[in-house]
Amino acid sequence: MNAVALPAQGRSRLQLILLALLFVAPVVGAWVAWKFAVSEGVGGTTNSGQLVQPPRPLQAAPWLDGEGQALPVDLLTGRWSYVLLGGDDCDVLCVERLHLTRQIRTSVNKDMSRVQRLLLLTRQPADLAMLRAEHPDLVVAVLDAGHWQTFVNQFAVASDAPEQAFYLVDPLGNLMMRYLPEVPAKGVLKDLRKLLKASQVG
Repeated sequence: MNAVALPAQGRSRLQLILLALLFVAPVVGAWVAWKFAVSEGVGGTTNSGQLVQPPRPLQAAPWLDGEGQALPVDLLTGRWSYVLLGGDDCDVLCVERLHLTRQIRTSVNKDMSRVQRLLLLTRQPADLAMLRAEHPDLVVAVLDAGHWQTFVNQFAVASDAPEQAFYLVDPLGNLMMRYLPEVPAKGVLKDLRKLLKASQVG
């Protein structure tokens, strides 16, 4: 009887191991991507972003789209996300970042679907139609004043205001990289290509 039971036990054990690997693989993949970025020097030059060490899990927020409809709470998971903190309005610097991140996303070609851009505001934009025309892939998210500061405080990694930079969030929802306004497009693109190549997550 043991000779019959053992193969069944072995199959069950193998199935459990494979099931566990399915859950663990995304976490391991993101960790490998982050370690790859560190070892390869992402953030080590003035041409790239500054690593947030360790990556900081971002809390979900009750955001709405530009028309007041609820957005998914897991908006920042599943893909690499560039987050721009626009505040009350998207000013000149914000517009420059929108064009920069659009250029970066377009430049990764076949991997575009793995990258999204999120513009976070405190009120619905008056120029939503123009935003959609110029940036059809852009996700516009609105947070009321009560939730804005709590969410934005998660991005504070230096003494300056979080709104002075833009950010890269990994597919598990971890804040992992910060970009100052003067960072060149070439450096941002180099960082992103390394991460997309190293990670199978998102």
